[in-house]
Amino acid sequence: MSTENSYGTLGSEIQSAKEYLSLKSSEDKEKFSYDFSVDPQADTHIPVPGALIKSFVENTFLNNLSQHSEGGKIDISIHRTTLGILIMITDNAMLRYQEYNRGRIIGNRLELLDQDILEFNKEHECSINYQLLDLAYTEPGQTGSRVLITIVI
Repeated sequence: MSTENSYGTLGSEIQSAKEYLSLKSSEDKEKFSYDFSVDPQADTHIPVPGALIKSFVENTFLNNLSQHSEGGKIDISIHRTTLGILIMITDNAMLRYQEYNRGRIIGNRLELLDQDILEFNKEHECSINYQLLDLAYTEPGQTGSRVLITIVI
């Protein structure tokens, strides 16, 4: 596991991402809105790697969310499913995942998160995986990206 990230709970990761979004929304230069919804049935006490959600939220800002012509928007939803937890992070940032390699998207950050998830999955009974989607390819006429994080319990 990297020294930057450590294991915490889903609840602490939610709180960290909310604090980051609150800070960004209070800065004058950032013009964006966000919605954060958590299913009350979702177990927020389960362990997760640190920065699991926040890494992708930060990436949205690195990819010019605040410069979006219609205003930047991030929607984060966390739902309980029959297999565990589904986290969806959707934004309208001007990033096209299909046009960039992983190194150019968020540099070392994604590689570190991949390492943390791999270590986490070896050490815990639950497993975590994620998928990056470019909405221009999955939902014609849309812009932005969606990250689907699945925590199988």
